[in-house]
Amino acid sequence: MYFGVDYHPEQWVFPYGGTAENPEAAWERDVVLMVKAGINVVRIGEFSWGLCEPEDGKFDFNWLHRVMDILGKAGIEIVLGTPTAAPPIWLTKKHPEILPLDEQGRVKHEGTRRAVCLNSDEFWNYSKRIVEHMAKALGKHPQLIAWQIDNSLGGNFTEASFNDDTRLDWHGWLEAKYENVPRMNKRMGLRHWGQTVTHWNQMPMPMHAPAAHNPALVLDWCRFCSDTIVQFVKMQADVLHELTPNCPVTTNLRPLIHRFDHFDLAEVLDFVSIESTASIKAKSSELSCEIDMLRSLKKTGIRTPDGDSGFWVMEQKAGNVNWQDVNSLVRPGVLRMFTYQLVSRGATAILFFAGVSPGSARRNFTAPSCHITSKVPAGSIRRSARSAQNLNCSRPRSRTPRSFPKPASFTATTMTGYCSSPTSPTNFSACANTSSSSITRCMIATFRWISPVLQKICRNTKSSSRHRSTCWPPAKPTV
Repeated sequence: MYFGVDYHPEQWVFPYGGTAENPEAAWERDVVLMVKAGINVVRIGEFSWGLCEPEDGKFDFNWLHRVMDILGKAGIEIVLGTPTAAPPIWLTKKHPEILPLDEQGRVKHEGTRRAVCLNSDEFWNYSKRIVEHMAKALGKHPQLIAWQIDNSLGGNFTEASFNDDTRLDWHGWLEAKYENVPRMNKRMGLRHWGQTVTHWNQMPMPMHAPAAHNPALVLDWCRFCSDTIVQFVKMQADVLHELTPNCPVTTNLRPLIHRFDHFDLAEVLDFVSIESTASIKAKSSELSCEIDMLRSLKKTGIRTPDGDSGFWVMEQKAGNVNWQDVNSLVRPGVLRMFTYQLVSRGATAILFFAGVSPGSARRNFTAPSCHITSKVPAGSIRRSARSAQNLNCSRPRSRTPRSFPKPASFTATTMTGYCSSPTSPTNFSACANTSSSSITRCMIATFRWISPVLQKICRNTKSSSRHRSTCWPPAKPTV
């Protein structure tokens, strides 16, 4: 079984970590402590676009390669995230048209993650380019076992945007579904309030209006936005399957929150990964529906790094989060309960968020699994390591390549559903005796109670699944 953390090494260089002489020294220390705690996998890179491409067309993956080398020396494997969730500032300054418009036509400005319109041709081109360069630069690293595409798709209420590019794709989607305007008028009931149209380009997007929009129009709009997200992920999956055929792809999902069709999205992924937040759902019963839905998304064609058929927990929040107004108190035993619950429902990997709490910016108020100033007794770390060994946290990996068909042209299939210097070689056995620590008591306590009983819990309970068809693959220009 895989047991690990989500790690953001780019946030821990001097002055937040390391020294002026060795700005990346904190990376070696953190990896040493991960080894002590029994961690065997980390996720990195999902918000690194601005660092991997600091200027248009100028790429730098050397720092990520150094991180992967340090992790590799410790025997820790890696899930690498494509960084398209957070476009760099220079991109939005050069192409301000990629910034999303809300339903009132107001611009959602740059400076955060998800500040993009997924229907933008420019954004698709730049996204495909960064994914291609990342896969070519890092895809052959021996520690890479999987890709995570983007991050938290649909988060921050970004499932939809109302840009001009969106309008063009929206009209194309409607034409593909209804084939002719009279049929659309009839099936959508546009005679109500006399809102019939005579041409595709007359169909409005459900923007802010004096009264509620036609529910049939809103439903189709939700399906269209869902298809946009699915095709954006499929574009990246196709690139990664071509360049790194031995590495399966996934993305982190949260059901009943983000408004797109998770069943359609699962079809373009090799395996399902989810998020779990103890500070929001304080009772196991509150999470059970979400877990059961997520583990039912994909039941055939599953290809995971460990060769199992279960799902992964890519983000298990260890405590309070910065984006919640009020966080539930994570009482002793709650994190243990949630982890048991996830494993009992088929999870074969648990990664805790975040490995190290950022020293600045928004995530500064997110509770870490690790902390840069923590002092943890060596005995606790050794006990954690023994617990991880009891989990048998290493398995042979199945690397059977899988390919998906290329996007087809528009069809009339009816949709169903709802809306810079390298670090020196590290002597890990020597570093293991250092007194500095970045593993908090929260992480150590979590690892300590993991026991062989998890191996006896049922890995996956059969559940019915639905096959959903995607009828709208937008034709995007190649780079």
